[in-house]
Amino acid sequence: MYSRSWKKLVLGICLVVCLVNIFNVEKVFAKDEKKVILYVPQDDRPISSDQTAQVIRSMGYTVEMPPKDLLGDRDKAGRPEEINRWLVENGGKDKVAVISSDAMIYGSLVASRKHHIPKDLLLRRVKNIEKLHDTHPKMPIYVFSSIMRTPKDGASSGTEEPEYYVKYGQAIANYTKIDNADISGLNESYQVTLREGVPEAALKDWLSRRRTNVEVNKKLINLVKNNDVVYMATGKDDNSKLSQTHRESNELREYANSLGLKNNRFQVLTGLDEVGLLVLTRAVNELENYKPYVYIKYASGYGGATVPTYSDESIDNTLTSQITAIGGIRTYDLKKANLVMFINTNRSGWTYDANTPVNTLQPRYNTMDFVEDIESFVNAGYHVAVGDIAFANGADNALMKQLQDRDLLDKLYGYAGWNTATNSTGFALGMGIVGNQISQDKRNELLLTRYLDDWVYQANVRQSVNSYLNLLPGSGDYLTIGDTKRPYIEEYGTKLMRSFVSDNLNLFNEAVNVSITMPWNRIFEANFDVSGNKLNETVLKKHLKY
Repeated sequence: MYSRSWKKLVLGICLVVCLVNIFNVEKVFAKDEKKVILYVPQDDRPISSDQTAQVIRSMGYTVEMPPKDLLGDRDKAGRPEEINRWLVENGGKDKVAVISSDAMIYGSLVASRKHHIPKDLLLRRVKNIEKLHDTHPKMPIYVFSSIMRTPKDGASSGTEEPEYYVKYGQAIANYTKIDNADISGLNESYQVTLREGVPEAALKDWLSRRRTNVEVNKKLINLVKNNDVVYMATGKDDNSKLSQTHRESNELREYANSLGLKNNRFQVLTGLDEVGLLVLTRAVNELENYKPYVYIKYASGYGGATVPTYSDESIDNTLTSQITAIGGIRTYDLKKANLVMFINTNRSGWTYDANTPVNTLQPRYNTMDFVEDIESFVNAGYHVAVGDIAFANGADNALMKQLQDRDLLDKLYGYAGWNTATNSTGFALGMGIVGNQISQDKRNELLLTRYLDDWVYQANVRQSVNSYLNLLPGSGDYLTIGDTKRPYIEEYGTKLMRSFVSDNLNLFNEAVNVSITMPWNRIFEANFDVSGNKLNETVLKKHLKY
């Protein structure tokens, strides 16, 4: 009898041990399983959506985005109510949400600049974010928003401002400079001329929309204060120290300060299109409990004191804020650095456009020393990312040639040289931090995307494609290619891309089959596919002899 009882006792203990072990295994799997990230980009541009998501996906995270037809593009706004429904239906305690409020409230970034949406509807859409938190209280919500920009003139506005800005943009920008500065030193007649140069209706429309958007941002900041939102970053691009954008950014900072919010909860960042990646990087860093140390090294000359084109502050201030935005710490002790950010600036402190004749293969005064420093740090085992900001809207050809010649292109942990300086530093930073945590193959995939976009297309192919566009018969230009010309432009661009890649990027085997499309129907940006699509030679032969 005792023997039978003893056997039962042993079996019972074994059963308990097995159950405990099973429970522990499940806990390990649960710990290792990465959360799903719901990402709502500000629009459907490749850089805003797919290229940004690619960086975070390289870490093994599932990044889900709303269907493309719910997102806005250049010409039409997205569908905020359906985006909200998508978030509610897909949210959960095992998810994290990173949301562009421009997409969720206005329909897209461009829509936020041109809309005529009633204020009460906008505020109801802000309320949707609060309701999302109520529905999914265990799901952390991160938000990024924008302050309306102040393009210096109509040409700089593209088609992303109200129509009157093409004609009156420079006068409006100058008017707001006077309104935001001590004008006592200006000639009175000059003041009057500037004010009279802007139609009252246009100025009223522009300023009233800005006022509404500032109020929306304040309501979003309230959500941070009430803990509906974990962290919020507000970006600003195309601005200067005396612009209306700069003034409104100060107003929002002061408002957040009045609520007791520190920069670990709310920030205003100089730059915009990179902010989605910065906030996503912060989200995954917090999930991974990773607080990286970042060391910054500039090219000789003005370096960190450079105030880039389209910015209202030094690049050093911008980078320091971007490091805070990703949840990192800036360090001046190289031994602590998880990442070393090399920033390519001109010795003069100026930033030029990548499509100007000065962007040649000839090294400038500080190019060789800069590249030698990169090589030295790489060889010493440091993880290096490069923010290439000597030129706006494309890579520095001299820098890239030197990196290629020294076999450094695949040794970097991050690189960016697209659009504005702040876009580049922010994207290179986020990519570099992620690069610390992924394989060499994954890093190469991310680097290839940037090299194809920033170096091959933006700094080199884009200008030739635009010249070819102007030779084609029929309507269509840089800002609006048109359906008739677009097939020829995409095929010609693909041919040029493959030729450049063959000569300069054969290190990346898959790059030789690159093809491009123009998803926003303009020359300024392209989408890249390396899956090996064939050239349509019959399309090219109609208008091109080669």
